[in-house]
Amino acid sequence: MPNSTQDSAMMVCYRESLSNLEKFHGGEEQKNLNFINHIERIGKMISAPDEILLCMCTAKLDGEAKR
Repeated sequence: MPNSTQDSAMMVCYRESLSNLEKFHGGEEQKNLNFINHIERIGKMISAPDEILLCMCTAKLDGEAKR
């Protein structure tokens, strides 16, 4: 089971990965698939359940929509 140091490192990795994702503008189907694939890859890195992946997608899309 991961300890708090590992958990902290994974959260830093998650935040950096999410913030560095290419901006999502919608439109093209391939861009949509790439966006989802990147979110899934981040989720695998931190062993995130599906609910967390949904939150990650929503947070990124909501953040981009507000810009």
